[in-house]
Amino acid sequence: MTDSRISELPAVTGFLDAQEFAVNDAGISRKITGAQIRSAWGRDFLGRTKLAASAHETAVVTIEPRDILWIQVYITAYGGTPDVTGDIGSLRFNGDTGNNYWTRHLYYDAGAWNDVVTASTSLIRLAPTNSRLSRNVLCTVNNQVNRSKTVNMKNQTGTNDATVAGQVNIAGGEWVNLTDRITSVQLVNAGSNNMITGTGFYIEGANLS
Repeated sequence: MTDSRISELPAVTGFLDAQEFAVNDAGISRKITGAQIRSAWGRDFLGRTKLAASAHETAVVTIEPRDILWIQVYITAYGGTPDVTGDIGSLRFNGDTGNNYWTRHLYYDAGAWNDVVTASTSLIRLAPTNSRLSRNVLCTVNNQVNRSKTVNMKNQTGTNDATVAGQVNIAGGEWVNLTDRITSVQLVNAGSNNMITGTGFYIEGANLS
């Protein structure tokens, strides 16, 4: 048996799909494939990005498609120019800028529920209203072949004030594309303001079989 130097090891992509290695099973060498290992991990890490400087949108993250996606978004804050009320971070899939998305946000504030709907838009809005403060959003997305892509969202916007409780927000949306699976994700502001340094997102995925 010979050992490979680090420089001779296969690329990560090759290992994840097809690479084999052996273990000793009572004196018998058993092969395990990268695919078998991956299936034991549950969720697969697919990609992430973070702003190194304030910008209107993040880099596009290209991913291997999975049946279900989990996208964790963190927005540190929004710039106040040109709109002093801030902005709404939003998701765009596969670079589709057509009016192929809708979102519905229900939020509780000042003793009442509010229903905010946007239809025929070019992105999935992650919140119902503008803010200049931090946001934490968890999105679960179905990514089946030949099915429209529905998005379930949990959003919390900060207040920067311990005496002021934030809005409770639950939401859903859809990318109405019956053909393509999601293979790229980008975080984009719905308006013209910037998102502040440190804003970004993290994607995991899993197949149902």
